[in-house]
Amino acid sequence: MASVTELVVDAATYTLLIYKAGTGAANGTVTSDNGTITWSGNTGTFSFSDNVTSNVYFKPSATAGAEFASWSGCTSVSNSICALTPTDNKSITATFNGVDAYTLSVKITGIGRGTVRDSTGGIYLSTDNVTTNDNATTSDNSSTTSSNFSVNKIVYLTATPKSSNYILSFWSGCDSIYDNGTCAVTMSSSRTVTARFSGAYNITYSLPFISPNTNGVIYCVISNFSLDNATTDGFAVMSLQGSVASQKYYYFPSNLSIKRKKSTFLMFYANNAVIGDNLTIYDNSTHIDYSSEINGGYLYGVKLKFTSTGGTGISGITCKNILMACFQGNTNPRRNLVGYTCEDNSTAGPGGKPIVIGY
Repeated sequence: MASVTELVVDAATYTLLIYKAGTGAANGTVTSDNGTITWSGNTGTFSFSDNVTSNVYFKPSATAGAEFASWSGCTSVSNSICALTPTDNKSITATFNGVDAYTLSVKITGIGRGTVRDSTGGIYLSTDNVTTNDNATTSDNSSTTSSNFSVNKIVYLTATPKSSNYILSFWSGCDSIYDNGTCAVTMSSSRTVTARFSGAYNITYSLPFISPNTNGVIYCVISNFSLDNATTDGFAVMSLQGSVASQKYYYFPSNLSIKRKKSTFLMFYANNAVIGDNLTIYDNSTHIDYSSEINGGYLYGVKLKFTSTGGTGISGITCKNILMACFQGNTNPRRNLVGYTCEDNSTAGPGGKPIVIGY
């Protein structure tokens, strides 16, 4: 009987040369999703066999002092990723531009007033033109100011409230925040920093028990007996889901104002919250959906914070003049909600302390 010999043919191996070009080539690099690139200076070597039937992808990245500019030689490019079909020996080039400076963008948000400056005294953005009256609150807080700084320079930003009626509530985008409130940013790339100013007078209502069951809907009436207008931009949701505790702050897309001597309504329905004079309107400014945070049948609690925005003259809001009454259930008579609290940051309590009230 004749024997059969199996013939094994090795797959052909292709070589790809990857070149780094441009004034920033020394501070740029390229990586692959399908193997290791061997570099010698600004030239990389990558090998693949002809049994690779799908595209091989190459991603550029730049360190401080460079930025990626363009590809050449790729089969296609999407979002700066080079896709190459491995059919032969090929070469591709990634061009990096040298960078002398990066852009720092500074934004102010919130209903407070204040100014942001850098360590040279340069003013980035000021909310001095915020105007508040009994009917509306407007500001330039949606604007952004930008400046350029040399590569790797550390920029120190200070946020100064316009008066004692306002506070800096938080920074975002900083590399570090010092005890004195200074924000430090290292310009290793273009950066964006946000300073948020709030009213200095605030109160927080804590509701410990809200059910995601639609029969457990909670209605609240909020009445402002103070001389100040007040606003809430959102609330913190707290839940223990299984063995995982979570807390996330949700912002209403626009600040919801409660005018002095006025009342408004708030409803928690399943995993949604609606605030305003008409609880049937689920528009983008009054409605928050937090079902991504609270799922299944887990109970949760919320912390709702109000801050003063002024009115006839900021005199302060407290738990005695911003009142909230809540009712639970969607049948009549609805049950009074118990176990919630109010805490402010005033000195109107006994001994000049903040007020804490339980309901």
